[in-house]
Amino acid sequence: MAAEADGLVCISPNREHRLRGFDISGKLIKVASLRAEANGVSHVCRFRRMMAEDLEYPDQYFDLVVGISILHHVELGRATYHLQRVMKKQSLAVFIEPLGENTILNWARDRVFNVHHGLVKDKSTEHPITYHDIHIIGQNFAEYHWKEFQLLSMVRRFIGNGPTEAMRLHRLDDWLLKKFPSLKRFCRLVVIEFLK
Repeated sequence: MAAEADGLVCISPNREHRLRGFDISGKLIKVASLRAEANGVSHVCRFRRMMAEDLEYPDQYFDLVVGISILHHVELGRATYHLQRVMKKQSLAVFIEPLGENTILNWARDRVFNVHHGLVKDKSTEHPITYHDIHIIGQNFAEYHWKEFQLLSMVRRFIGNGPTEAMRLHRLDDWLLKKFPSLKRFCRLVVIEFLK
């Protein structure tokens, strides 16, 4: 996982719901701990500095895994092995990732939007997820599904939520993607579900 990764949260199988999260950034671990404390849930949360390619959790430990912008920063083979290993049977993993099928958007990511958290991105550690990647990971699971989103509404990143909502771009996206499924590959983001 690269320093820009936003982290992974896992729910452990104990009777009392517990949350475990990790990131390679110590700064983001501190932010997560402060947010848990502010929301009154720090007593059930534990955050650690760790790499997705070398998870230190036991086998078949998690009921649910949620990752936000993590897969496109990792070596997928090793990370997939550890993901599959720490998930219980019939558990679910859900990820939201940048979709890498739009060549124009990829060009803009590389040349225009190359700053993240005030730092220039290290392109050697970032690879937006492609359909090929989804299928390669999915082969390790009983089922996998995905849904693309933010076609026109990807402008929310630049103009904000208010104007985007006022223009109802998410509804226009829904209509366009349903009417013209071939447009899905041009979306900015993808949600992926893996069921073990």
